[in-house]
Amino acid sequence: MRRRAFLAAAGSTVAVTAGCLSSGSESVELNPKDPDPSASEVGLAPNPVDVPDRDVDASRFKDYQTEGMTIKLIPLDVAYYWYNTQKARFVDTRVESQYKAVHVEGAAHSPAPEGGSDDPLDAVNKEDRIVAYCTCPHHLSGIRTANLLNEGYSGVYALDPGFDPWVNNGYQVAGSDAQNPDMSDYPDDYSRVENTD
Repeated sequence: MRRRAFLAAAGSTVAVTAGCLSSGSESVELNPKDPDPSASEVGLAPNPVDVPDRDVDASRFKDYQTEGMTIKLIPLDVAYYWYNTQKARFVDTRVESQYKAVHVEGAAHSPAPEGGSDDPLDAVNKEDRIVAYCTCPHHLSGIRTANLLNEGYSGVYALDPGFDPWVNNGYQVAGSDAQNPDMSDYPDDYSRVENTD
């Protein structure tokens, strides 16, 4: 399967135009949207920041092969812009103990590979833009991103540098260790997913 996405800036608004994701004879047209906070706050920054709109250069997004498909990796500055402006929902794909210790403030917990039995993403629009992250920097988030795309979600990206740079830059985090997070205490747990890369 291949997924092609192209972002185009129109004036001061980030617009998304996308190709399709196909699986055999099944085809899903991708049309990611800015999330609607009034519909669900799942995965959104709890305190959005009023920042000027900016162009997002999709040519900086990297392709990453996982789970038999190509997903898009986004750079930290784009993720942080989308976070501060609530233009994306954030999803922590690590194990629950790691999520409880430290995570992006407001992020939903939807672990790789398939989100668990009570996945909070079930409550969001499948067209909403979503950013998945893990520590490694994108093995688990890549698997979760691919599975979400296969489930019919569109506009799902993985955070390229992983969670460490988010923490190291002093960006918003929550959890029991949020005041003094040491990311070396939270290596990703690969035992629950096969290495398909």
